Amino acid sequence: MQVVRKLVRIPRAVSAEEYFVLKQPDYVNVFAVTTDRRTVLVRQFRPAVEVRTWELPAGLRDAGETARSAAARELREETGARVIEMVALGSCYVDTGRLANRFHSFAAVVAASKARGREPGIEARLVTLAKLRQMILTGELSLQTHVGLVLNSLTNPKALRMFSRRGLGDVGRFFFGKQST
Repeated sequence: MQVVRKLVRIPRAVSAEEYFVLKQPDYVNVFAVTTDRRTVLVRQFRPAVEVRTWELPAGLRDAGETARSAAARELREETGARVIEMVALGSCYVDTGRLANRFHSFAAVVAASKARGREPGIEARLVTLAKLRQMILTGELSLQTHVGLVLNSLTNPKALRMFSRRGLGDVGRFFFGKQST
């Protein structure tokens, strides 16, 4: 991670203003659904906010690594889950006010198994889609980029086609409480 000081002159401003930006590798995150319609979550202590948070599997992309391979690696390292199929859902800026990196998001179908935290300090859990919805509504899963990825995955045509190909075309019903379109 690198802290960069920038002097920026905004049009029509009297003087340049000082900004500080954090530069670091891009992030990847994965919304993974098992073949038996559960989703993979991880919980770990986050020093910045000093709490243990529930999240989707995610991490930093290594130098020279594609976003797709980084996403599969993070999923495997954090939970032991094996990817059957994965689709890219795009990338976005994380925080344009302070961070210079991007978030690359994926939806995946993974083999049904027992989730296990494989990295020290990471707890992995499989939850039903109905439980995931409840966790979002109550704030138990509260990382905004991950909440956005869940909703993107359950409404994105590429992800929905992948779920349908794998016999999971009804995942929206388990999350939204009815058959999604």
